[in-house]
Parts: sequence; structure tokens; C-alpha cells
Amino acid sequence: MKPSAAEKALHSAKLHIEEIRTKKFSIGKTRINPLTLDLHHAVTSLSAELYQKDIHFLMELIQNAEDNEYKKGIEPTLEFVLTKKDITGSGAPATLLVFNNEVGFSRSNIDSICSVGRSTKKGKRHLGFIGEKGIGFKSVFLVSSQPHIFSNGYRIKFREEPNKDCSIGYIVPEWVSGEPTLSSILDVYGATKVVPATTIVLPLKPEKVETVRAQLSGLHPELLLFLSKVNRVYVRGCDPKAANGVSKISICTGTDLMNVRDKTANARVVELSVKEKMGASEEKCKESILLDNVWNLGILECVPSAFVNAFESCVKELSLFPSVGQAFQFIPTQASPIPVFNKLTESIKTRLQGLQIVPCEIFSSERLFFQPKEAVRILHTFRDLLVRIRSKGVVVSGLSSLMKVSHSSLNFQETSGVMDYLGVVYASYNWYAQCIQSCNIVSQVSDDVYIKLLGFIANTCKDTSSIQLLGTMPLLKYINREGNMELRTIPNTTPKIVYSVELEIHTWLSKCNMEFGCLGNFYFLPNSTREALLTHKRSSFLLEWLSSNAGLSPCSATEFVSWLYPYVSNKEPLLPVTLVHFLYHAHMKNIIDDSQLYSFLTVIPLIDGTNQVRMQRTATLVSASRSKWVKLLGPLNPFVGQYYIDIGDVYAKSSMLLGEFVPQDELLHFVVKFSKAVDIPELCPPDVVLQIASHELSREGIFDMMKHILEDISILDLEFYSHRIMLYQDELEFLGVGIRSVDVQRLVTNRFISLASPGMSKEYTFSLLTFITFSKARGMLDMNWLAVMKEKKWLKTHKGYNAPEVSIILPSEIDTQSRLKVTDLPIVDDMGFFVEYS
Repeated sequence: MKPSAAEKALHSAKLHIEEIRTKKFSIGKTRINPLTLDLHHAVTSLSAELYQKDIHFLMELIQNAEDNEYKKGIEPTLEFVLTKKDITGSGAPATLLVFNNEVGFSRSNIDSICSVGRSTKKGKRHLGFIGEKGIGFKSVFLVSSQPHIFSNGYRIKFREEPNKDCSIGYIVPEWVSGEPTLSSILDVYGATKVVPATTIVLPLKPEKVETVRAQLSGLHPELLLFLSKVNRVYVRGCDPKAANGVSKISICTGTDLMNVRDKTANARVVELSVKEKMGASEEKCKESILLDNVWNLGILECVPSAFVNAFESCVKELSLFPSVGQAFQFIPTQASPIPVFNKLTESIKTRLQGLQIVPCEIFSSERLFFQPKEAVRILHTFRDLLVRIRSKGVVVSGLSSLMKVSHSSLNFQETSGVMDYLGVVYASYNWYAQCIQSCNIVSQVSDDVYIKLLGFIANTCKDTSSIQLLGTMPLLKYINREGNMELRTIPNTTPKIVYSVELEIHTWLSKCNMEFGCLGNFYFLPNSTREALLTHKRSSFLLEWLSSNAGLSPCSATEFVSWLYPYVSNKEPLLPVTLVHFLYHAHMKNIIDDSQLYSFLTVIPLIDGTNQVRMQRTATLVSASRSKWVKLLGPLNPFVGQYYIDIGDVYAKSSMLLGEFVPQDELLHFVVKFSKAVDIPELCPPDVVLQIASHELSREGIFDMMKHILEDISILDLEFYSHRIMLYQDELEFLGVGIRSVDVQRLVTNRFISLASPGMSKEYTFSLLTFITFSKARGMLDMNWLAVMKEKKWLKTHKGYNAPEVSIILPSEIDTQSRLKVTDLPIVDDMGFFVEYS
């Protein structure tokens, strides 16, 4: 005897379930499926999501029925039966059975329900009917720990607790071979009835029985107005002494009118009389309504009021729809070729605009309703920001003073036309600005959220007019001179705000800037803000926008100095020292190289030997206390008027900057080196008359000044002779040892006579001229020696080397060719001397 179709379906279903358990969940196998761990994580996430959301499981089941397929000629019906019988034998205090006359579960439906995030109805949930990310059937775990499914031969159940073989709950199917039996299900449904194709059996958790009873009682008749497939929904109890009555809701077509006498029914549905055309499609033609029928005219007058009442009930009774925006899609917005219908829709629109029917969010646990004119739609990106801000515990109470934000489910394309129709406008630039400012968002949020906010503003405010609206709203963060965070408006460029690409450099420069007192309104971004900005995925776009509209710019150590040193003046005598400290540490940190230091230290203000801040310099002299020139010129620098500035001893002191120590004399050596400070004999004095010293130039002074000229001269080693040899100065002089200053001077003059010949270097030339300057100033110039030097050919001219007495020098502004036309005399090559010497 051949097996029946039912037996075949049962056998095929059982094999399918065994295959899922074996292959997908590795039950009964020694080798684990590598995807099992991923499933475990997915189920864990599902569990967390399931119990964190306010999900109406009945609405999920109703929506599943709405999405199901039905055979032609079948009136889609959904039935809920609540009984105190424990037909599953699980010890449940009550059981809810759900009957649906759909075509039944397919193989792919079973595969889907044994997975996470793999719905077979994708593409249908974007309309807002299911608002919980496809949780769907799995929402039954809120009220039942062991849901059962009987459909098309499948007899399976699922457990909330993890399976002992694979440690996964919710999605591992188990074959039901015992209770409940088909006969026990039939006893509950009705022995004289045929059980529909799909039955879901939910043994209820003890603490959920009253919740389920309340949700069943809360189903409204208006629900069917918003379902396109399901025509009938039944809710009943089957216990003899606890009959809860029957709630029968249906939508039918026909021309016959009936009197509803069943007092136990809690709703009446009034129908418009129509004539159905032969061969007409499933959609009813509006033209077929009998507009001259008195009954119909009476009904039409009541339609606006009935619709508005039903709509307001559906919107505010949140248990009717998982998604708040679902009901809005049923508002009639399209024009009709029949004038009377246009009057109806206009009347509905007018009534709705005067009611508080737009659900709005104040980003707290409370949800309020406002008139369409009182609400605004905001961009998704800004809504996400507000949600994230609220989730971090930030209070956004400032929203209460603004136009209210419509619920997120009303911000999709499907409801866009309805929102336009009702007059719910999009938020203006001014609204966003007021929201950001009144809620004090910038100061309260973390830096990553702050950068997202800047990204939203940059994306939104792209033209001049929108950017100008930001002028009253402080947005850009910076660190002030006290180290606290302050805000500046975007369109302005003052105070100047900068950042460094390298975090370590940025941190140090920001501290140094505070040490300098933020001269010139020059400030740095906070460290955390800079980090969030530079690591943002749209960092380049944001930096370009902030540069163009807020003047934000990168800043290196050299740019920092260039910005800083013009503000250093004699009003703040310590600033020049601090600036040199900064350069020293920047050099030690390899932030500024040698060439940059030479550039800065030859132009920045310095403190001289008299502790005066000198803003202008022609040349830099070494510190007087460590110089040779002081022996020749005295303790005071005679060339200050010519901007020859001597380095003050203030740089020799040990010091500290931002906790970093500099030993004694270290900073002074640093300044001497990179300012190119000079001393005798390198010093080339300016053309100025020096006062004649009251004493004769000492031999040590002459020797120091001309040390490089007398490099071949031997000096007695006094330490070797224990200074006793100084008791024999007369004897040494008799032997020809130079003792007096005139002896040293004689050695110098004789050395210059030997050097004075063609090819003499510039260094020796300038040393010769310097020696003449100092000797003349002190009345020590040997005229005989001078006469010899005048005749020797050691001065370079355009005709080769020649004697000074037959050479001339012309003003430097006359070019070489013009000079040669003026005279045939040897012209001193001043340009050659200057270029090479400098």
C-alpha cells in the first residue's frame, strides 16, 4: 500500500530536521561545524536584542500572517485561542495556540527559522510593518520558552535554553513525537473543525500569562483597516467556565446589508454598496460606487470622522503596530478623478492637521504627540547623533523649547509624501543651530561624537548663507592660556586655532603656547579633539572645510616660532629668554634642525649685557664676561648704536622650561653658536670713532686680538717653570724674549709685513684693518710700519693685487663696468671681499 501524501510530507519533514541538526549544528558528530561558533555569537546578540526592546509579539505574529501566502479562494484568517490546558506537558499554567490557514511552512521557511537574520520575506519589511530588525517569529520567546510549530508535516519545537550538544538556543529544532498530539490540538480548536495548515503552540511562562491576556484583549477592530491580506482575526478562550467571548473582525464585499445582533461582538464593520463588474480585477473600481444611493451618501458624510477617529486610535494605541509610521501610510493623499472623494480627502487632511497625531521624540523614555505644524523632520545623520548622545547619558533638555522632532519611523521615503501632505516640514539650518546651542551639545559630548557633529555641519552647511547662520553659535574647540577648553564660532578666523600632525609635537607646542601666554590670540586644539579629527574616516574633507570656513591650519614648530617672535618686545623682558629656551628644547627633540635655528637666532630679539631687549641686530657679539673684545674695548659695548649686540649673561643661568632642566652655560653656548656670535679677532668693527683708552693696550690684549696671526710664535710655559721664571724678566728681555706690549706689537707688525704680498687672504686683510683700528684708537700706531704697508701689494683690485696708496674704492651702487669706464686706476674689489667674507 502506497504511503499517503500526509505520510510522505511527515517523512520528508523529519529527514529535513535531522539534516539541519546534523550538518548545521553538528549534533551527533565528532567534528564540529566551523560556523557553529559564529551561530553562537549571533544567537547571543539576538538574545540581548530581544530582551532589550519593547516588542509586541502578537503584532509580530499578525505581521507574519499578513506576509504569508494563501491559496486562491481562501479567506486569510488568523485565530488566537487561549487555554489553561497544558497540552505540551511542560507544566505551563496556560497555552496560547495560533492558527493560520496559509499554505504552510516550506523547506526554506524552516531553514530560515533555524537561522539568525535570514528571513524569507526580505524586501517586505522595509515599509515599517515590522520595526524590530526582522526578529519576527523569535519574538515568541518573550512569552514562551518552548514554542512548537505544526505545519506541512513538520512537528518541531525550539528551546530558549542552549542545546546540551551544541550550546546554542533559540534556533535548534527538535522533533516532537509526544505531546502535544494532533488530537489534543483538535480538542482545543474544535473537534468539528478542520485544523488550518499552520499551528503554533506556545506554552506560556508563568509570569507572562496576564501579559498575553492583556495583549489579546487590546487588539482593536481598526487593526484590519491596515492589513491588506488578513480579513478575519479571532480571539477566544476555550475553557468551559472562563469563556472570554469572541472578538470577530471582518472585511467583506457585497451589496446585501445585514443587521449585526451578536451582542458579544465588540465591533461592527459598515460597508459601501458596490456593483462588481464582470471580469473585474481584485481591485474594486471606485467608479462603481453608487453615488446617487442615499445610504452611500450618508456613509460618505461619516467617512472623514470615522477615518480620523480610527487613525488617531491606531496611532496612539501603540500596541496596534510595531512601527509608529505604519498607520500614516493609509492617509489618502492622492487626487481622485471623482470630485466627491477629493472633498473627503481634503476634509480628512484638515481634521488631521488640527489634531495632535504626529508622534514626536524628546529623546527620553517619553513619547508625545503634536500637531503637524508643531513638528519637524530632521536628517537621519543628526537623529543618529542625538540618539547616540542620549545613550551616553547626555541631557538634551533644550529640545523642549524647539519645534518637536517627528518619530524616526516617519522619516523614511514611504512616509515622505504623507508628511509633505500634512505640512510636517524639514528642520531649517536655524533649527539645527538652535538645537546644538540650546542643548549645549558641543560641551557635553565626547570628542568622537563632537567630530561627527562637525561632519554633519560640514555636509549640511555648504553655502555662504548657511555658514553665516553659525556665526552666533560657538563650535570650534581650543585650549586657552589657563589650559581650559573654550569655544569659538566657525565663520570667524580669530582667535587663530591650529594643530600639529604629530601628537607628541602637538601636546608640547600647546603647553609651550600656554607658557608664552597665547601671544597674538594663537591657540591649539585640545589633544583629544585633534586625535578624533585626524583619525576620522573623512578627516581630509573635514580639515579642508575647517580650513576654508574657520581658518584652522596645521602648525609646525618653525611656524609656531615665526608666528610668535614678532610679539616678543621689551615690554616682556623674560620672553626673549623663554623663546630661546623653546628653540633649545625643540632642537633637542629634533623638531627644528640647525639651518632653521641659524635663521631664527640671527633675527629674534636678544637680551644684551645691560639686560635690555634688543629688537634689531647687525651683528652679535659674545657675552662680555666671556669675551676678548672687553679687554680691548672696555666693559661696555661701544657698538650698540650700530646694532652690534652683545649676548647678556642672563642666558648663562641654569633654568627650566615645562619641567625640562637646562644646565648652567648650556643655553649661552647654544645662543653663541646659532646666532653666529663673534669675538676678536673675527670681529669686524663698524666705521666708528672709538674713545682712546686711558691705559696702554696690554700685551695680552694685543695677543688675543691677533692670536691667529701669531700662530707661529712660541709662548713660555709658565706652569712648567712654576711662575718663578717671572722673577727674571730683565734677564729674559736681555736674551731677546718679548716682555712688553710693544714687543708683542712688534711681532704683529713684522708678521703683517711678511704676509703683505699678492694673494693675501681676506681673513688676514680684515685682521690687518682691525689691528690698525684699535692701534689708532689707542695712539699706538707705528707710522714707519704703516708706510711699509702702504707700499706693499697686498690689496686685491680689478687689475690684480696692488699697493693701497695707488688703489681707490668707489661707492658700491656703481656697477663694475661703470667703474672701469671712470678710471684706469686699480679699483678695490669690494664685492669679492664682501661676498666671500660674509
